[in-house]
Amino acid sequence: MDIKQFRTDLDKAKKGVWVDVDPDGSVRVRVARLGNPAYQACLAELMGVTGRRISGSTIRRTQDPELRTRAMKKAMARHVLLDWEGFTSDGEVIPYSQQKAEELLEDPAYQDFYELILQFASDEALFREEAEEEDAGNLSSA
Repeated sequence: MDIKQFRTDLDKAKKGVWVDVDPDGSVRVRVARLGNPAYQACLAELMGVTGRRISGSTIRRTQDPELRTRAMKKAMARHVLLDWEGFTSDGEVIPYSQQKAEELLEDPAYQDFYELILQFASDEALFREEAEEEDAGNLSSA
């Protein structure tokens, strides 16, 4: 197994990738990888952890689960859910803003939306380096 299949495109992880929410591509979101450095720093700040990288075990050890969940959702709104296109409410377009993203991710009525964003941001395949570029180079030298 070639270890390169696990290489992350760090630019994609930080700046995000567009992911279709609707099969026809009319609704899509731009998500950065969960755990990117900006997300980690924001989460650490929101949880009062300073001077070190916050880990999953640190998050789980936080005493107040509600505080932990709120901090994760705020950090996601600020550094993971970076844009969207095509969302409407009662026929009116919902323009992307960080404030609106935070509002939706924190609203218990939109738990499924939060989980969808979490799923996309956790999908490591979305943030892999493109193997095709390397393959194209290998084919031309054959």
